[in-house]
Amino acid sequence: MDGAAPLPLHMRKMGSGPVPVLAVHCALASAKAWIGLSRALPEATVTGFDLPGHGRSPDLSAGSDAQGVAAAFAASLIPEGGAHVIGHSYGATVALRLALAHPQRIRSLTLVEPVLFAALRGTPAYEEVRRLEAPFHKALLAGDLAEAARLFYGRWGGGGPGFESLPDAVQEAWITRIHLIEEQRPALHEDTGSLLRPGWLEGLSMPVTLLHGADSPAPIRAIEDALAQRLPAPTRIAVPGAGHMVALTHPERIAEALRMRF
Repeated sequence: MDGAAPLPLHMRKMGSGPVPVLAVHCALASAKAWIGLSRALPEATVTGFDLPGHGRSPDLSAGSDAQGVAAAFAASLIPEGGAHVIGHSYGATVALRLALAHPQRIRSLTLVEPVLFAALRGTPAYEEVRRLEAPFHKALLAGDLAEAARLFYGRWGGGGPGFESLPDAVQEAWITRIHLIEEQRPALHEDTGSLLRPGWLEGLSMPVTLLHGADSPAPIRAIEDALAQRLPAPTRIAVPGAGHMVALTHPERIAEALRMRF
């Protein structure tokens, strides 16, 4: 499924527990996003890595299959005997691609707020996604990267203070990397990685958890509904008081969900 060579990406190990956990962060973040989870899960060693173009990992050339490159690198980090795999948002789609390519090496799969919008194509929910994303795409097309970053943060940043309240360095990092969101679009909207290929989700045999924040945008729950209809008996968890950034804001609840699979 993934012929991409494992590009060397920046890897980070957190904790020293005996249970191996491989974690894939969301867009515009880095492996540091999992520090809270590692602290809440002392029985595990959490291995994370910076996605292409994120953190200390190199950029890819335009048109590259970043999702495939990330999944291939993730596969190279799985120890003998397998690992529990978790992904958040865009990272959840990387984790799912990894699980489909190497199901025998995945002890369990936890998908937090997966943004696989292709699962909604042909439904009113997908049209709502397009409507809500229109201002963001308009700003990108106009070259107004600051406005695009502000709009993206407002929709997916999890509520709370606005984009302008972030430290200047964080704002600048978002503005500099906001183009990555558009580059991820083919994988998320067109399923260029073939995650939704007939029969593939149905064939996954490892325990799967679908987790979202109870206050997350409605399309997230619709995506989970679509995936749950095809996955064999997934566990579904809603975290009260949490939004899209639940993996960062509620690491203890994420740890609880993972611990169920150990």
